[in-house]
Amino acid sequence: MKNYLIFILISLSIIFTFCVPDVAKKANVKIKVGVLMRSGDVKNVARQDFLIIKLDLISLWDVSKKQYLEDCDLGEKEIRAEMEFDNKINNLESEIKKIKESLFVKIGPSSPNIIKIVDGLATHVNFIKDWWGDDFRGQLYREVAVQLKPGKTTFKDAKKILNDCKKDHEIYIYGSWGKDPIIKKRWEKRLEKLNEINKLIEKLDKDSKRISSNIYKINEEKKKLEIELLVNISSRYGELRKIAIKRFQLNLKESLIKSFKTNLSGEASFTIEKGGYFLFCIAQIGQNNLIWNLPIEVKYKEHYFELSNDNAYSIDDDDLASELLEILERFEINNSN
Repeated sequence: MKNYLIFILISLSIIFTFCVPDVAKKANVKIKVGVLMRSGDVKNVARQDFLIIKLDLISLWDVSKKQYLEDCDLGEKEIRAEMEFDNKINNLESEIKKIKESLFVKIGPSSPNIIKIVDGLATHVNFIKDWWGDDFRGQLYREVAVQLKPGKTTFKDAKKILNDCKKDHEIYIYGSWGKDPIIKKRWEKRLEKLNEINKLIEKLDKDSKRISSNIYKINEEKKKLEIELLVNISSRYGELRKIAIKRFQLNLKESLIKSFKTNLSGEASFTIEKGGYFLFCIAQIGQNNLIWNLPIEVKYKEHYFELSNDNAYSIDDDDLASELLEILERFEINNSN
């Protein structure tokens, strides 16, 4: 009889050890999720997937992506070497530099051609300025004369001054002043001088357009090379990225404790073992991506967590947000966990 009682006591002890603690380890958790909108209304975050995981999900993705990024760097270096990309780009950039230098020699402010044009315009403008004296037009030409400085006036500015002067002279030749033969002849001579300067400008303009066209062609060649590099990198990165995503999803599955979906009221209830976890969700609310990535401690039999703007943050990194949304969409979440 004594032995029988001992057997019963041992059996009860085993049952108590293995069963009662199981109940003690469990906690009932209720979650309510709502977001305060700019209008002042509270919007329930309904039908939204949440994860309870052992590790911080953002850090988990960063760890998974680290090797991917390192592999990408190596991949890009290999592709650049295969394409001789850097050498080709450097050669094209050197060619552009030489062409720009030759253009500067032709039409730079200190080039003999531009100094000749500026000197010719200055002589002309000073003559007209003196002709008009203190008149309003004389003042205008004084302001123009100040702009004509050998070694500083640009080709573009010289062209504008010449065109303005030509238009001004044509007004007097073909206007009321042109009725006086003596005045008309005087203005026509001034216009002839401007036309001589204009011939040199037109020649330089033609040369500069030809040189600019060469620069444009080389830049287009650079763009094609850069596109070819991106296509090759994208092709190789695509495979590396798939590997990174698979690695992340495997890590996530190992870390996943519970997944659940909120109801239409933005609420969810479930039972979970007591312990420390991370509560994760990324939700598109209006134009923003809100993330909850919260460490939580489940210690008591009953727990209530309220999620809002206060314990979420708006993620400004669009690339990270799109990455996480894409990966989680492809991650098979079992809401019955």
